[in-house]
Parts: sequence; structure tokens; C-alpha cells
Amino acid sequence: VVSLGDEEQKMADRLNMQCTEFDQGGGDSFQTFAIGGGIGKTLKALEQFADSGTVQCNGLAVLCKVAAAEKAMIVALKCADKCIALATLAMEQFSNDVHVHMNAMELAGLLWDAATDQDEKASKLIPFVAEALESNCDFEDVDRTEAIKQGLVFLWQVAGMQGGRDVILNSRCTVAIQKRLLEARNIKLKKDMWALQQRIMQGFNSLGERTPDFNAGDSDGGSLVCF
Repeated sequence: VVSLGDEEQKMADRLNMQCTEFDQGGGDSFQTFAIGGGIGKTLKALEQFADSGTVQCNGLAVLCKVAAAEKAMIVALKCADKCIALATLAMEQFSNDVHVHMNAMELAGLLWDAATDQDEKASKLIPFVAEALESNCDFEDVDRTEAIKQGLVFLWQVAGMQGGRDVILNSRCTVAIQKRLLEARNIKLKKDMWALQQRIMQGFNSLGERTPDFNAGDSDGGSLVCF
């Protein structure tokens, strides 16, 4: 067990507690958090503790919960780009941490439509997404399956934007998806991965209306992990 420094442990605990407050407090807790400058403070914590996987994991989880429930708050503060930049840094710094992968890719996916310079951001983030799809290959493991799911959700959005498909095609993502397709036993996940592959290869309008939710069946889709 890695023992964290005092400040780091305090921050990790505080962020973890914030996630619990959101879960228990519902809508009002997000308003209170935002009014108290919570979004800015969380971004600052991610910057300050860039070397702490636990703080990164928990801070990204806090922002995911805000983005899922009250995305407009992050957009109003013009923080979407910064959130995605910090998620990208976390993916780079903690290339072996499945929980950081999961939360970083979810946050990027939730805020993607609010981001500027999407092509540029995608070209920075996608190599790490490809790496995550390749490294989290144990489908028996719920966390790793969830990380793959978040990566797929993110790629689905990128594949729908101008230039996004090219960024994906020039990365290792298509190889990684192909590999996952062969390994996945979950029929639903297989179908969604296949749909994503078609979208990447054929473009935005070739698939009709159905948007996969990439929910792998053995996960509730909300399994953000804090420590």
C-alpha cells in the first residue's frame, strides 16, 4: 500500500467526501459546490497534486459528477477546455492506472461538445485512449471493462466530428478496437464496438439513428471509483 503524504491524503479524502456529498445531496449539493468555488478548487487540486494518482482519480471523479449532473456550470465558467487538458495530462502521467483512465475518459466524453479546437485536443488525447483500450484488456474485471466503455463512448463522439475520424484512423485505436472485438464475450459490448468501428470507417451518417451506450451489462454505467 502506497502511503500518501499528509497534504495529499487530506486532499484525496476531501475530494472523496465531495463525491459522497453529491451522491447523498442530489441537485442542491451541486449548486452549493459551484457557489463555493468548488469547480475552480478541484481544478487547482488536480494541478497542485499532478503526481498523485489518488488525487487525480478522485478530482476527476468529482468533475465527472458535476459534468453529468450540471454541465452548464462548467460551461458557464469556461472550464471545459481546462478539464479536458487536465484529463489528458492525467492519462499521460498515470498510463497504468485503470481508475484514472476511466474517470479521465468519462470527463472528456461528457464535456467534449463544449470544447474548442476539438481536432487538436483529440490528437493529444487519442494516443492515450488507444493505449488504455490496449492495456485494459481483462473483460473479467469490472473496472477495466468500465474503462474500455468510457474510451469507446469518447471515440464515438470524436468519430462524429469533422476531422475526428482522421485522428482516430491515424492512431492505434482501430487496431485496439479490433483486438477488443475479438476478445469481448459480452454480446452487447461487441455490437457497440462493431457499430463504432463502422462509424469510424464509413463516416458520420452511415449508421442510422442508433447511438450505442456501450454499457457492458456487468456494469451499472456509474461506477466512478474513489479511494
